[in-house]
Amino acid sequence: MEAFNITPIWNIYAKIKGEIEDEVIIIGNHHDSWIKGGAGDPHSGSSVLMEVARSIDYLRKSTGWIPRRTIILASWDGEEYGLLGSTEFGEYFANHLKAKVVAYFNLDVACVGKVLHLGSSPLLFDILKNTAGELEYPITSKNQTLLEHFEESLKNGGGGGVIKDLGSGSDYTVFLDHLGIPSADLGFTSYNNQIYKDEISPIYHYHSNYDSFYWMSNFGDPGFVYHNLMAKYLGLLIIETSERKLIPFKLQDYSIRLNSYFKDSLSLIPKHWLNESISDLNDTISFLNSDCNVTKSSHHTKKTYLFQLIKEVKEQLCKLEKNSIKFDINNAVLKLKYENEYNDLNYYQRLKLIFNIKFNNFVLKFYERTFLFEEGLKNRPWFKHIVYASGRYTGYAGQTLPGLKESIEDASLEDTVKWLHVILKTIKRLNLKIKFCY
Repeated sequence: MEAFNITPIWNIYAKIKGEIEDEVIIIGNHHDSWIKGGAGDPHSGSSVLMEVARSIDYLRKSTGWIPRRTIILASWDGEEYGLLGSTEFGEYFANHLKAKVVAYFNLDVACVGKVLHLGSSPLLFDILKNTAGELEYPITSKNQTLLEHFEESLKNGGGGGVIKDLGSGSDYTVFLDHLGIPSADLGFTSYNNQIYKDEISPIYHYHSNYDSFYWMSNFGDPGFVYHNLMAKYLGLLIIETSERKLIPFKLQDYSIRLNSYFKDSLSLIPKHWLNESISDLNDTISFLNSDCNVTKSSHHTKKTYLFQLIKEVKEQLCKLEKNSIKFDINNAVLKLKYENEYNDLNYYQRLKLIFNIKFNNFVLKFYERTFLFEEGLKNRPWFKHIVYASGRYTGYAGQTLPGLKESIEDASLEDTVKWLHVILKTIKRLNLKIKFCY
């Protein structure tokens, strides 16, 4: 019988100190592979990461450039064995990362085809799309930007155009699901023939010894054109996220997705639950009393029903969408003032503008962290994000509002009420935070 071995794993890091050391951007990809080769998984990502590192080094040496925000490049080990390198890093430095990291960008299978695939926290939707609009897509006969290609692939049945929800299966998991750091997963994947009927899509041999340099250079990406494009895309994302005085995130997309997720969850609730009295069940979640206006005295004087709790959550989600729009508009005004009017302002006006930007940056930086619930999911306490988690039975595929949906799946009215209160408390807190910004 072969004995188990204890083997060290090695993460590799590079740090480019920025002017602001307590605002950090991390870009990561793993370097271990299931098989001999791994040209697509993971080394298409490794080559992009190395090219970005080379470009940043050239920029620094040739111009003396120092990024506004600190940049960390990470090459993880042990990903294929259970996201070991990134998870150990995330857990060990949890407090440090939650205090400082603005965003995490993940590469893995960065290029095995020609169709852009994006998965992301909704906070990053706007910057992902705007940056894609700055780059030319390589099929010159179409004269498209990368963004236009991304949107067209949805129309033609390619599944593009929509930024996917993140679940698990790659190194972003610890950052989003455990630490509440907005994350994105980037890559070019193979396409079906409905998109480009005059071309043949290469078949990617995932986790196979055929995932080789020969396959990549002859079929996957001849000339490494899309590797180059991904390096440009990631490089621009880093510059945009690092250099903007105001962190370039928007809240409206998040509020829209939250409304959509909640509607999906409600469709799963048995209709006979809606008129169930939840007065007694509210006693089981007394830790939320102060935020949800639930007191023991009210339980004995007035019955409350599930549909009333659902209605309150809906109202708070609608408020969040309105507040998010106002916040984004206010941020756009601050951005324009800083970029176009700063030199014309007097000392006190400048001070007020800088203070407002710093305060809004604080809200944006910690917005995703607001969705962390320290108790975690039932039977899966490591997953602390109340909006995103790996599905219990789906693995890679994400589950949205997992605590609520799993409670409904388990036919537990008590747990359903608990998670509705958790969601309600979170959305109320967000509404209060955002209102201070405009």
